[in-house]
Amino acid sequence: MPKDGTWCFLVWKSAKDEYEWTVGGYNEAEKYFYANLGLGGMIVDADEVVAWAELFKDETFTAE
Repeated sequence: MPKDGTWCFLVWKSAKDEYEWTVGGYNEAEKYFYANLGLGGMIVDADEVVAWAELFKDETFTAE
């Protein structure tokens, strides 16, 4: 699993046996991903996630 607070692209299988995806952050203490924060929010249990990829892993952002 990613480190706490890491933003990831994640994929999970829905109750309809279809793959769903979104971008969200990982909460290590609770073992879930949080996503769609501007759309009411949702959580996906880490056990339900079939794949994830860390976003911005090698990026450095600076403010001028």
